Amino acid sequence: VILEGDTIDFGYRLGATFTPFEGTNIGVAYRSAIRQTLEGSLATPTPILARFPVKANLNLPDSVVVGVSQVINDQWQVHAGVEWTNWSRFRNIPIVNELNGRPQTSLNFQYDDAWFFSGGVEYKYSKDLTLRAGIGYEMSAVNDRNRTIYISDNDRLWLSAGASYQITDRIKLDLGYTYIDVKKASVNYNPGHPQWNPAAPVYYTAEAKPYVHIASVGLTYRWDDPKQNIPVQPVVRKY
Repeated sequence: VILEGDTIDFGYRLGATFTPFEGTNIGVAYRSAIRQTLEGSLATPTPILARFPVKANLNLPDSVVVGVSQVINDQWQVHAGVEWTNWSRFRNIPIVNELNGRPQTSLNFQYDDAWFFSGGVEYKYSKDLTLRAGIGYEMSAVNDRNRTIYISDNDRLWLSAGASYQITDRIKLDLGYTYIDVKKASVNYNPGHPQWNPAAPVYYTAEAKPYVHIASVGLTYRWDDPKQNIPVQPVVRKY
């Protein structure tokens, strides 16, 4: 079975930043869920090759992020954050035949909600050089019950390091590296699996141990004059 399709849809983001104390910043952000109508085609090889138009409604998850940043002194700053993603809304997705309006098949994901916890530190080594390090732990939406060989995900440990160097008043260089260690993931496809197809009873087991390396380089150029320090006037409302 070959299923393919495409769609364009829209969502929104909301965010706010609070400064309850000098040197303390708290940020909250919300990203909306996005309901997408995927339109495409489904091809089946039996009894003869057939292709017909299909559609599916995807409810992609909303998420909430909360972050805290605290200035310790002129050199040290610490950060912490937590993110919740509503993957539990990504359950069963019927694939509907547009010719007769009937479900042709379905994608049964049965995901759980995902969480990401992180912490980091910044150290201003000199006027021009800032060093960073961070750690994070991600609780995957995929578990032993619903894992597949094509989405062999599991909980992840994130380790990051980076630096920023102010080359000139206008040019800044950013370097970063992240190593993601994914917990060993077991796959057991049997009649108890959410995507088990009794019409094609193929049993299999597998084990995956993914890991990821991410390297980044950024160069920032300021077109304004950094020496002209124009303070931003706060908005004050009195009632």
